[in-house]
Amino acid sequence: MRIKHAIEGLDNVDQQFQLLVELIVPANKGRSNLLRLAINAETHHLLTSSVFRYYEIYNDLYLTITSGPSDNLVGYLVELDRLNDAIIYFKRREIVDEQKRLMELYDIGREKLIEASNEVIMRHTNPISPNELLELCRSKTSISIDIDNMEMSELGVFRIIFDWFREHGFQQGLLSTYASKRGTMSCSSLQSGIGRRFSRSSMFDGRSFASKNTLLPPEIEPYNNHNVDNLSSSIRFSSDRETNNYKFLLDAFVILLSRDLDLLFYTFSNEFKSLVFIKLIELPLAYMHEEAQELCKAIEQLPCKIGTGKFAFYGLLSIIRWFHKSKDIFTKLYEINECLRMILEEVQKDSSNLSEDGCVHPLTMHVLSFMEGLRDYEDVITTIRFSGTGEKKKKCLFDLRNYFTDLIQTLRASISTKIEMFVLQNDRTKRAICLLNNTNYLLKQLQSSSLLMMINKMEPSLKLQLEDNLQNSVKAYLKCYTPLIMAMRKMLNYDNMNHFSRSQLSEYDRHKLKESFSTVNAAIDNLRQENQEYIVDDVQLRDHLRTESKKLALNMFKTYYTKFAHKNFSQKPEKYIRYSPVMFESIIDSFFEH
Repeated sequence: MRIKHAIEGLDNVDQQFQLLVELIVPANKGRSNLLRLAINAETHHLLTSSVFRYYEIYNDLYLTITSGPSDNLVGYLVELDRLNDAIIYFKRREIVDEQKRLMELYDIGREKLIEASNEVIMRHTNPISPNELLELCRSKTSISIDIDNMEMSELGVFRIIFDWFREHGFQQGLLSTYASKRGTMSCSSLQSGIGRRFSRSSMFDGRSFASKNTLLPPEIEPYNNHNVDNLSSSIRFSSDRETNNYKFLLDAFVILLSRDLDLLFYTFSNEFKSLVFIKLIELPLAYMHEEAQELCKAIEQLPCKIGTGKFAFYGLLSIIRWFHKSKDIFTKLYEINECLRMILEEVQKDSSNLSEDGCVHPLTMHVLSFMEGLRDYEDVITTIRFSGTGEKKKKCLFDLRNYFTDLIQTLRASISTKIEMFVLQNDRTKRAICLLNNTNYLLKQLQSSSLLMMINKMEPSLKLQLEDNLQNSVKAYLKCYTPLIMAMRKMLNYDNMNHFSRSQLSEYDRHKLKESFSTVNAAIDNLRQENQEYIVDDVQLRDHLRTESKKLALNMFKTYYTKFAHKNFSQKPEKYIRYSPVMFESIIDSFFEH
């Protein structure tokens, strides 16, 4: 009995324990579900709050953005980035009204930044006074801009603004603005008091030698510190005054270039220095050219060139000698700027993406255009000496053919790198189209000019390399037809083995035909979708790709269609037979054009 009672007691304990477990497990599950719901609710709350913040950001930032950066530039840029995040959010969700409203505010912010940068530039673009410029020209040592002082100045503001614009892809406008304003400053410095148009003196009219200086202000003695032709005598000075003044302008021009280089190397990184420098010298160069034309015209019209006018002619020769003796100065400017080397480096480091349609990359067009323009200055460039590297440390002449060869090879490597970086490995069609467009453009541009002839002397196999690349890229492109080819070939092989076309179709035969046509339709659909995304600008290349596509796929499709399209394998043939050879050919002809 005792054992029985003990067993019954244990059973009761087990039952109670089981009941307890049955209560605890659901409660624990319920607790887990509640916790999960709480987490989801918190997540949804945070998401909802962030969405509400996107909708409220216009009112929150309107006053800040429209007021401009003032003293808190970094904070202003942070707010602009917040605004940009909201624009991206509404763009992804296609909420057009909010996106448009925020874009308008964002554009206002960018305009305010441009205004702030313009204010900074204008503080450092005051023309140099004639007296100061004269002293700079007379100085035996080059007087550069105090970079440390510039560090303390507001030019640091411009650099911050420029870096922000560069990160967002809007730097070109600031580059042009800076170059234009600095170039205008240099031009104004030359014109101010010392660079007015050459007016005819009485000497040019064959009258008295005595006349006041037409270029220098009355309080400044005529600048005559050149010993090239020993032009110190007062008699000779009176008749070669204009040429002496022009040499003064040349000295002033060099001084201004040197000062701009100092400022430029502080304000911009290496990739932009050469671009800005080239643009900012355009205005002063144009002015110097205009003044030189006026001077030569005036000398040509001298009434007595063999007599009193000969000194003006000697002065013109002294200007030419000035250029010869100043070659080292200009070479130094050139070496400091290192324009050609920087351009080569720029091509190598270009990080811009490929276009979605696979068309010719702007870098390819820029390089070819640059080479075409640079070729016109071959006579100038090949006289420039530069320091060799490695064992060849002596000065040597610049070889434009070598440079062009390096530039082309660097461009090819850059385009290949872009394809590797920006196009997925399995997206073979886009890879092939990008390479085809760029290689074809490069080859045709080289062949249509004398550039290829120049490069062939250094790289005789370049043309063959480019042609091989084209052929390989065409083969790579045609692989996009592989799924279609495989689907048709599978059905043709099945027919060759079973010969069902000569007998009554079995249920399995019908199934195979339905499956085959569905696969073929899907392959053609993919071809249409894929190829209509891309552009091939060159007509000949476009026609060649279409012709090769038809040779590969259209002829087989005609055979496939003729064999199987008329078989009675479905009560709804239109469901499976969606494309005819005529339609397929029309589809191929529509490729590569938007």
